[in-house]
Amino acid sequence: MKKSLAVLVAMSFFAVMLAFAETNQPLAASVVTVKAPAVVADTALGTATEVYMELTNKGKVAHTVVAAMSRVARQTQLHRFIVVGGKQVMKQVRDIHLASHHETDLKSGGFHVMLMGIKKALKAGMDLPVTLIFEDGSNLVVNARVHKSA
Repeated sequence: MKKSLAVLVAMSFFAVMLAFAETNQPLAASVVTVKAPAVVADTALGTATEVYMELTNKGKVAHTVVAAMSRVARQTQLHRFIVVGGKQVMKQVRDIHLASHHETDLKSGGFHVMLMGIKKALKAGMDLPVTLIFEDGSNLVVNARVHKSA
């Protein structure tokens, strides 16, 4: 796990440097803002939960969230709810597109970050760090507040 994380960080660094060298556009992590990051604390150890937030791309070009990471989960994925045969089902997606000058909601029933294999109990009031990784290799750490389930 530590080796793969180190490789991912190194790859991200080189991708960031390459993206910056090839364009004069600001990196995604510097133009994407986050509002209301939240997690619902209705999960037991080893199960899954969703992370919600509002992402706003204030940049002049579109950006894409291509991955997410969190130390509290064995696996972190990007997901979306879709309707199949009249039923709403959750599917993993490759990325989440962020149009320029546009807000994208990661919310229940839509796009979200999925945390699977929770390693520690989630308690209301704690902040859960989640790292969003963009197509240009930049990343943004989001501290999602854990809330009690309704």
